[in-house]
Amino acid sequence: MNDSHESLANRALNVPSRAVALAGPGERLPSALVSPQQNQSMFTPRLVWNVLQGRWKIALPLGIVLACAAAAIVWVTFKPEYRAEAWLRIEDRRPFIAFPIKDDSGLFVPTQVELLRGPRVLGEVVTALAAEVPEIRTEEDPHAWLREHLKVEPVGHSELYLVAFTNHDRNKAAKIANAIVQAHLHNAVKEEAAETERVLELLRDENKLRQKNLEKEREDLRNLMKQAGYDEVAFENVTSATRSEPVPMTLLGSLEARLSDAEVEREILEAQVKARSQTAGQPVKVPDSLIEQALAQNAELLELGGTLRLKQQDVPRAKEGSALRQDLERQIADLQSKLTKRREELRPQLAEELRALVEADAARATAELQERLANQRLLEELLKQRVEQERSRLQEKGDRSLDFVFARAELVRSEEVIRKIADREVVLSTESRAPERVTLLRSAEPPTVPVETWPYKRLIPAVALGMFLPFGLLVLWEALAKKILGSEQLGQETHLPVIGEVATLPAKPLLPRPGAKRRYERDLAVFRESVHSIGTALAVSEAVKDRKVLVIASAVSGEGKTSLAAQLATGWARSGGNAVLVMDCDMRSPGIAESFGVDSTPGLVEVLRGECELDDAINTEWGEGIHILPAGRLGSTSPHLLARSQTFGELLGVLRERYQRIVIDVAPILAASESMHVAKLADGVVLCALRDHSRAGHVRLACQRLLMAGIQPIGTVLNGIPARQYMYRYGAYYGSYVES
Repeated sequence: MNDSHESLANRALNVPSRAVALAGPGERLPSALVSPQQNQSMFTPRLVWNVLQGRWKIALPLGIVLACAAAAIVWVTFKPEYRAEAWLRIEDRRPFIAFPIKDDSGLFVPTQVELLRGPRVLGEVVTALAAEVPEIRTEEDPHAWLREHLKVEPVGHSELYLVAFTNHDRNKAAKIANAIVQAHLHNAVKEEAAETERVLELLRDENKLRQKNLEKEREDLRNLMKQAGYDEVAFENVTSATRSEPVPMTLLGSLEARLSDAEVEREILEAQVKARSQTAGQPVKVPDSLIEQALAQNAELLELGGTLRLKQQDVPRAKEGSALRQDLERQIADLQSKLTKRREELRPQLAEELRALVEADAARATAELQERLANQRLLEELLKQRVEQERSRLQEKGDRSLDFVFARAELVRSEEVIRKIADREVVLSTESRAPERVTLLRSAEPPTVPVETWPYKRLIPAVALGMFLPFGLLVLWEALAKKILGSEQLGQETHLPVIGEVATLPAKPLLPRPGAKRRYERDLAVFRESVHSIGTALAVSEAVKDRKVLVIASAVSGEGKTSLAAQLATGWARSGGNAVLVMDCDMRSPGIAESFGVDSTPGLVEVLRGECELDDAINTEWGEGIHILPAGRLGSTSPHLLARSQTFGELLGVLRERYQRIVIDVAPILAASESMHVAKLADGVVLCALRDHSRAGHVRLACQRLLMAGIQPIGTVLNGIPARQYMYRYGAYYGSYVES
């Protein structure tokens, strides 16, 4: 009997242990055991750990293969990039030869940096290098492509800046970097020189006009002195003498000096406004590169181009000479013609829009100058009023000689204004030859070393992704499958008490290793103890100890119900008392006969069909303690009809009289509805699940079906707990115990 029990255990799957209170028929489950379904996260640390622990033998080799494949792909597709760098010096303060020109705006350096990346400079580069650099011709937006690979970076906290361009071709990288720098320097020098020259011309013209006015003021002073009785010699002495201010004239002189400065500043602003106005009337030429960029970004042309590319992709799929291919070629020709025509129609419109934008920018700059000029004119007018007021105040004293003093002061002020304008001409003319604020220190040379000798920035993420992708997919799969991982989860899903857990049945070691036999005996003792715990819990429970007929069910197949039924029956039979019957009602896929190693026929099916007697179908080879009623051979008979028949009910009544306990193995509840009829006639149902195999949704649905049929399950059992985990949770109190 002992040997038979061990052979049965070795053929069994896995079955549970520590028991909790069991629910009687019609009783409400204790609130401590029934917790409402909780909205738990799909990804829990326990789920991840379970995948790492149980699937690493699959995920690790697959991850290594994927990581190697990803590394190979990155390495094969890797093209080294070269960074060519040109060095510029952009001075924050304007360099000068003799006359420092104040500039406190602080916007010069940021403006130059943005101009280097701006459409004007890049437009010239696109036009100049379109024939030499294929990427410029093939890119839909060449300006965006240039900006993507262009970097303008300061060197530390100095005035030095790096203009760097990155490309797979080292020579092209240097050529493009130098083209950008040269285009910027050319534009900056040309524009500044042209504007300075225009301002100088206007100042010279203004100086000539003021010289004529100065002669008139001289003549007025001469006439005034003649009326006062002075001769020509006195006039010459007065006009050539240095201006001196007596004490009463201090305020007036100060006001006149400020007025002179205001007039000079106003003249400069008027010259700048006129210089801009002269160029404002000239037609603005929009670079072809800007027009092409606008055409490339036009929504209508993009839609037509996308449709054309789709049609072109369909051509190779059509058979040569077929009507479909001819129709596609005709549509492609029409689309190409329409695209070309629409481009030509939009070109002048877009050119006009771009021209309007350029003119708007110029108009905005001119408006700012005009606003400054208006403010300066207002200041000059106010100063003139103050001068007149001061003169009137002095004239109220009745001194007629003041007319002569005022005329002389006006002449001196006019001479001062002319002198200051001339000085400003000298300053502008002299400083126009001053060193440029943006200078090229070193042109870009074709680099010899790539930016990356090996693609570690892409290689490391690719290898990491390949390594962890199998683990991630397995975690996602397990999260979506939502398998039962522990007794707590099983209780939450079913709202039933967990009767216990069954440890995994250990396998005998094939090769002799140190300590292998002892570990096997220890794990086998753990397995047997876990099975005995389930049997003891059911036997001593006040709620179920008097129930003779017990159904062992599961949601789907492969969850250990047959093994659990066999182990429970064997355990009860060994405890003594009347014989225990193991009844196989899984007529579709019977397993009890195989578990006990007995013949599968005759069995239950033959008894229900009246083909044999009950005593002939019951197998007693295992002794008086345990009897086995196999399922038999179903054939073409419907298991539903057999389970619902009156004969089955009568048969179960007869068996109740013969046996102290009857353990029934039924087909999976979700796959075979006849199991519900069998469970309805039994005294209780134990629903079992297999750790890391049973899905929570299946177990929950099976429990719901039982409840809807008016069947209150006794509880649940969780199979397949690793022996180490079982001992850790319940204590390794087995020592050298081996069941004899």
